[in-house]
Amino acid sequence: DEYNERVKSIEDLSERIHKMSNEIEEEISPAIDQLLKSKQVNTVSYTTILDYYEDFTSLRDDRAKQVSSIALEITHCWDLLKVPEEERKEFIASHSKLSLSNINELENKLNELHSQIESNLTEMTEEIRKEIINICQFLHYTQEQIDEQLVEQEDEKTTFYNYEKKLIELKKLSASSQSLVQMIQQREDIINQY
Repeated sequence: DEYNERVKSIEDLSERIHKMSNEIEEEISPAIDQLLKSKQVNTVSYTTILDYYEDFTSLRDDRAKQVSSIALEITHCWDLLKVPEEERKEFIASHSKLSLSNINELENKLNELHSQIESNLTEMTEEIRKEIINICQFLHYTQEQIDEQLVEQEDEKTTFYNYEKKLIELKKLSASSQSLVQMIQQREDIINQY
């Protein structure tokens, strides 16, 4: 009975390892592939396959985090550059793999987008500045609080990236404060009506 369970477990691991191999576009280690084909069910073989599966899973998860992180940055750059939705969807559809080559392509795209941004730094900085002001006004910041968000740095590039960080923080704050701000606005509207 334990033998049959182990056979079934190894078959399941084999299926998962092959699926992951396709997902991350990595070859299965020849030694592991040999073990899987031999259908050996002794404890050493089983433990070796299980350890390999866990390592493979960890590799896949690390790559998924990496892809997710780069994709988030790319999306932010697209927002700044006002890239059309259709172009975004097309790129995303063709870059969803967890392979190293795809990660390299995503990093190249991110570098390309940063270059585009940096070539339009003056107007990009002004765009972000306006967006920061709008969010601050939505959050009912005082002029002094708004000015604190818009501190210029020693050079335009540093100022831009500092504004960019502030904008992300403010967007998060705005999203989490949305219902509270709406209630305050309703209260002010009611007071103004009477």
